Amino acid sequence: MRKLQSGLTLVELMVTVGIIIILMAVAMPKMYAVLDHNTLVASANSLVQGLHLARSEAIRSGGATICASTDQVNCSADPTDWKTGWIVQDVTNTTIRVYAGVPDTITVSATAPVITYRNNGFILPVGGVTVDFCKARNKTDAEVTTGTRISVNTAGKPRAERITTTTAKKCA
Repeated sequence: MRKLQSGLTLVELMVTVGIIIILMAVAMPKMYAVLDHNTLVASANSLVQGLHLARSEAIRSGGATICASTDQVNCSADPTDWKTGWIVQDVTNTTIRVYAGVPDTITVSATAPVITYRNNGFILPVGGVTVDFCKARNKTDAEVTTGTRISVNTAGKPRAERITTTTAKKCA
């Protein structure tokens, strides 16, 4: 009498491994795109969180500032320095919170290096501020494919919106 054997043959195992490799090769580029987008959104959301903190601190204590900072101690005068990080300071210039910069694959451009909240929650400069977070196709290509724009209106309320290549020209 023959004994039944259970298990996989070498051919069945190799076909299964081959199918798994093909599926991974198809899925990996999509996964990188998702990770890049999540990094971009997380960086923009970090700024929005800092803006909310600065506004609530200004209302609570009479004024606050959120500004670009290259050394995480002092405010910078260059609007492109938002890439290296930003800080929130109260009315006495005491640093409340320090935010790290964004990854090298993300470019940041802004209309002002400093946003000052007054005690009523409104901001200076009057007219609002925009900060664009943009992601290039790759490290050598400066053409922007996607981005997030943080717009802060005069009332001090931030709003995030997705931007496209055509609206993100100044990030390139």
